[in-house]
This record gives sequence, structure tokens and C-alpha cells, in this order.
Amino acid sequence: MLKKTVIAKKIGMTQVYHQGEMVAATVLHVEQCKVRRILSGGIEIATGDVAGRWVSRTVAGDGVVGELQDLAFVSSAKWLDVIGTSKGRGYSGVIRKHGFSGLGASHGVKKVHRSGGSVGQNTEPGRVHPGTKMAGRHGGRRVTVRNLAVVSYSADTSVLVLAGAVPGARNCRVLVREQVEA
Repeated sequence: MLKKTVIAKKIGMTQVYHQGEMVAATVLHVEQCKVRRILSGGIEIATGDVAGRWVSRTVAGDGVVGELQDLAFVSSAKWLDVIGTSKGRGYSGVIRKHGFSGLGASHGVKKVHRSGGSVGQNTEPGRVHPGTKMAGRHGGRRVTVRNLAVVSYSADTSVLVLAGAVPGARNCRVLVREQVEA
């Protein structure tokens, strides 16, 4: 089954009371999208901003060129999935990237407290196994956050508040789609 999808702009983070407790929440501005092109694997939806530039994303679905995407699923949903690009953190060490605890700081340990330690073996097998957690590029990847609870949605202002964090920085574009059942 194809899921309905729209483009939204991340306004920022806040705190709200949801079901009797204080939770972190993300504020999104849901933008009116229309079908820009029909592709073999789906459709390209697009929205125009104030500068006249088009922001478009390819999603699974069907439609007619020029047709506006229906926003009714946003107002009626209890749970939504959000797809975005996480913040890029550049070249990061193992403590920041993988949460390693680092080496001890006792006597005899030189200036290697934040290193990952040993990664290889001796003669046998004499190599580093694939998938070993090491320092490297961190973030800047496509991330899907599933099952975010809808706190509120205003159809007049198209402002959507979701309980939880959404990937990306302020003013970035994300895809908001119907919940995918696991």
C-alpha cells in the first residue's frame, strides 16, 4: 500500500505537555505540495518557497501532474513517520561517533585517552575485520524516524507539532508520511 507523503519545513524544537507529561516536541510547517512529474518508480512532489525556488522530492505514489497533495491524512493521523537528513558532524572520533568510553587515565597511559584502542590481531588473521567501528565521517545521512505521536495540527496555519525529535537542522525540509505498520 502506498503511503501519502508531504514536504514540511522544520521550524524548531520546544517542550509541550502530552498525555500528562512534559515531552520534547518538534514544530513543522506542512507545505502545500503538488505533483510535478510522474516517474517510473513513483511521483515527484514539489513545493515552491518565497524566493520562487522549487523544493522537490521523489516518493512512492501515483497522481496527475499539477494535482495538489491531500493534507487530510496529517490532521487525522495519530502517528506519523518523518524522513530527513541528519546533521553532518564531519570527521569524528570513536567516542563521539560510536559512544566508546575511551582508555583509562591512570599512570602509564600516554596521550591516547580518546583513541579506540586495538583493532587488529596478531599473525592470525592478520587483518582488520569488516565493520569494525572506527573514526570517520559522522552524520549527514538520510534518517527515518518512525511512529512520532501527533501532539497538534492547525489546518489554518499548517503547523504540525510532533512528540520527539526530527532529523535535521532548523529550516531544513523533511518528508512527513503516513505511519508504516511494522
